[in-house]
Amino acid sequence: MKQSRQALSLVVASLLCSTGAAEVYKWVDPKGETHYSERKPVDGTEVETMTPWTGAAPVERQTLKARIAASDKQRAEREKQDKRDRESKADADKIKHNCEQANIRAASLERARVNKVNVDGTLSRMPEEWRQEQMAEARAAVEKYCI
Repeated sequence: MKQSRQALSLVVASLLCSTGAAEVYKWVDPKGETHYSERKPVDGTEVETMTPWTGAAPVERQTLKARIAASDKQRAEREKQDKRDRESKADADKIKHNCEQANIRAASLERARVNKVNVDGTLSRMPEEWRQEQMAEARAAVEKYCI
């Protein structure tokens, strides 16, 4: 008797978990035994119709799909924002580097004597006019990059 109940429970569980079954019928035969089946009994016995639970209701599935779509949208927005932040940081780093280089250039031109290295390795002094032009360009670069 105990084994038959276990077998019956197993059959009921498998029927209830079956994704292909739309309805399950329950009835009691004249001997008093309860039966479960996907088909109605042919002898006209009174049956109880049971709809097996197959998971989340369709409305819940739609909600889950909507939540997944919202999550995907948020992830895409975060990725875009992260990309903008990285680009902004790269731009700021580039401006900082340019400022440092402009300051170095301006400081090197502050000396009264500016020499250049010739092709043969000898040094020659640059004319004062050239130094003044270069200083003006260096100051303009400092003003541009060192905000």
